[in-house]
Amino acid sequence: MPPRLPHFVGRSDLLDDMARRLAASGRAAVCGVQGLGGVGKTALAVEYAHQHAAEFDAVWWIPAEDPDLIPGYISALGVALGLPDGAAWPSVAGALRQEQRRWLLVLDNVEDLDVVGPFQPTDAFGHLLVTSRRSGLTSFGQVVEVAELSRDEAVLMLSERVVGMDRSVADEIARLLGDLPLAVEQAIGFLTQTGTPPKEYAGLLTERLADMLSRGWVANRPQVTVANLWELSLTRLQAQRPAAVRLLELCAFCAPEPIPLDLFSLFTSDVDDLPAGPLRDAAGLGGDGRRPGRVRVGPP
Repeated sequence: MPPRLPHFVGRSDLLDDMARRLAASGRAAVCGVQGLGGVGKTALAVEYAHQHAAEFDAVWWIPAEDPDLIPGYISALGVALGLPDGAAWPSVAGALRQEQRRWLLVLDNVEDLDVVGPFQPTDAFGHLLVTSRRSGLTSFGQVVEVAELSRDEAVLMLSERVVGMDRSVADEIARLLGDLPLAVEQAIGFLTQTGTPPKEYAGLLTERLADMLSRGWVANRPQVTVANLWELSLTRLQAQRPAAVRLLELCAFCAPEPIPLDLFSLFTSDVDDLPAGPLRDAAGLGGDGRRPGRVRVGPP
């Protein structure tokens, strides 16, 4: 397992929810931890694994973002169990079952949901925990949705770890960062490493938010920032659905306020008003290649 985070704050309700869902799953003990990038899914899984480690004979952590690397981690688990190097999951699972070992496997940051299926437990000894930004984990078992920190939790993180942090300034920083755990950790790292006064840092966030989201070192997550997490996601989406990226950019102009659903009817009723590009192409052509008529978006 990764080391336990020394400054884990709050989330007791989510940890309890994960424990209940895994316990209630019976022979198919699978729990998905789902949420946006930077919202704290990995930290939550690390804390859960450490809190419940004594309940298992084997706990194994697999960074699952790249499916090609998963067999190597499974092979390493096999070696730890006394199997020859290169053992695949069926052999490893068989060894665990034969020795009646209670096990917890964590698949962290799954991008391709197809990798999850083979690791679903087939007996009461196995438990599977999956973290992912992708939706669809309900196909495998129970799901815990992870949202941002509460404002009180974000303020507590800042005020306890940054010397001289005034609570009102901590509240302002947390608000500007949307109470996103990774962003708050970056802020703490930046403030402690540079000695920047918290009030001045709040001003930098107001004036240069995008730039500041790329700064700040986070323990146990080198080179990981909110900025590069979102850049990676957008790069992948750009390759797969370029119109979706353009739609996100347009929606960002309305953030953080709710967007009236009727606004989106303009994308099909007044396609010619959209600038040339993938979004205009997607909105202007139906499945048969013809322009659709006016589409009403919203409740009936």
